[in-house]
Amino acid sequence: MKIAEYSFEAPISRDICAAFVADTHDIKYAKLLNAIKERSVDLILMTGDIIYGHDDKVKNGFNMLADFAKTAPTFMSLGNHEGGAVELVRSKCAESGVTLLEEKYTDFEGLYIGGLTSGYIADSTGLK
Repeated sequence: MKIAEYSFEAPISRDICAAFVADTHDIKYAKLLNAIKERSVDLILMTGDIIYGHDDKVKNGFNMLADFAKTAPTFMSLGNHEGGAVELVRSKCAESGVTLLEEKYTDFEGLYIGGLTSGYIADSTGLK
């Protein structure tokens, strides 16, 4: 796990602390969740690849989604590893309260957050 901290000015009404999480590939995530909680983040941004495979190797990724959503508003886009399980990922995001951003954006307190779907998925599902 690599933690890097950055600060930048944004035209919003308050300071926001965001966690950017990428390519967890169904890891055991307790250490990651603790690091996020220690920083009292305001939102969690995920770029996909939370699972690895489409059978017994998805449990940690989906549990992580649920635990992240309990910690802070969580936004996710689909990575190539979600390709064979798009409907399941959509369902798990909806169940856990994670905002799935597939070729769209949302406004979080004046901060616009967008999500692009991996080209591997977009090509096969017609999202492009």
